[in-house]
Amino acid sequence: MAGGILTFVSSIARRQADEGARVSVLYARRPESLPDDEIASRLGSAVRVLQSVDNGSSARNGLELLKKLRRISSEDYDVVHLHSSIAGAVGRMRLSKCAPLTVYSPHGFAFLRLDRTPASRWLARTVERALSTRAYLMLTSESELQLARKVVGAANAELVQSGVPSSSIPTQLRPTGRPRPRVITVARMVYQKAPWRFAAVARELSGLADFTWVGGGSNERRAQWIGDAPVTVLDWLSPEELDTLLLDSDVFLFPTLWEGMSLALAQAQSRGLPAVTTNVVGNRDAVVDGETGFVCDTDDELIVATRRILSDPILREQMSAAATKFAQRALVDDNLGNDTLIQYETWIRAAGSS
Repeated sequence: MAGGILTFVSSIARRQADEGARVSVLYARRPESLPDDEIASRLGSAVRVLQSVDNGSSARNGLELLKKLRRISSEDYDVVHLHSSIAGAVGRMRLSKCAPLTVYSPHGFAFLRLDRTPASRWLARTVERALSTRAYLMLTSESELQLARKVVGAANAELVQSGVPSSSIPTQLRPTGRPRPRVITVARMVYQKAPWRFAAVARELSGLADFTWVGGGSNERRAQWIGDAPVTVLDWLSPEELDTLLLDSDVFLFPTLWEGMSLALAQAQSRGLPAVTTNVVGNRDAVVDGETGFVCDTDDELIVATRRILSDPILREQMSAAATKFAQRALVDDNLGNDTLIQYETWIRAAGSS
C-alpha cells in the first residue's frame, strides 16, 4: 500500500462508496507506506479500513493476508477485488470457490519485473496463466489488457478507465517565464523507476535545466543511483504541494523499467507537462509519441528527447497544450466508481448464468 497502488485503491474505494457501495479495504504495509491514519484519511470516512498487515517480508505478509481472507471470505461481501501480484496470487488461490466474485488487478504483472531472474519471471508468468481462470481481470491500460489476453490467456479481462478527475485538470494556461526549465519525476526511488537513468540525463543536460526527483529515497539508494548527479531529491509532498510543483515544471521524465498504468504520468500529462518516458506497458498508453511527449526505446533516446523539448520552447508549448487535451479525453477517471460497480454486476450475472 504505497505509491501508485495507494493512489488507485483510495480512488476506487472512495468513488465506489460515493456510489452507495459498502467498501472495506485490507492491505499490507511496506517500509515506505504512509502511517495507517494517513492511509485511512486518503480512503475517506465512508470506507471501512481493516487492520493492516505488517509482518516484514512479502512472504510473511502473504501468509497473513491468507489468514485474514479466510476469516472475511465468509462475510457478506459480493466482490473481493485483489490489487498487485502477491494479493492476486494469494486471493485467487483462497477465494475462487468462496467469494461470489473475485476480481484481480495486477498493476504491473510480476513477470515484467527486470529485477527478477529469467527463471523467476517464467515462474510468475506460469502462475498467472494457471490462475487466470480463477478471477476476472480488471486492467488499467490498453497495453496491459492486451498482455493479459495474449500472454496470460485471460478470457475474462476488461479495461477500466483510470487516471485523474477532470475537475483537477487546470483550465488556465501554464505559467511561463521560469529563468531555467525544470525536469521532474514523481516516483518511489526503487529499481523499477530506474533512478540511474534520470541521473544520467541530469548529468548530460544540467546546463539546460534543473532536475528534481519527488519521492524520497534512503541515503543508500541516493548514493547508489543518483550519486553526484545534479538532482534535487524531495520527499513525498502533499497533493497540493505536488500540484504546485508540477505546474511550475516543464518536462516530466519517467524512465521506468515496467508499469501497469502510472497515475503519476497521467497526472503530469493532465497538468500540461510534456513527458519523456520508456516504451513499456502503460507508459505507451499515457503518452502520444511525438505529440504529448516522446516514448523512448533506449537510454540515449531519453537524453535526445529531453534535450529536444528543453531546447525548443515552441515545441514544449505545443506538447503542453496537446498533453492537457489528451488527458481530458483519455486520462480521466470520473466514472471509475460507477464503471467498476457496473462491471462487477455484469460479471456476477455472467457467473450466475454459467
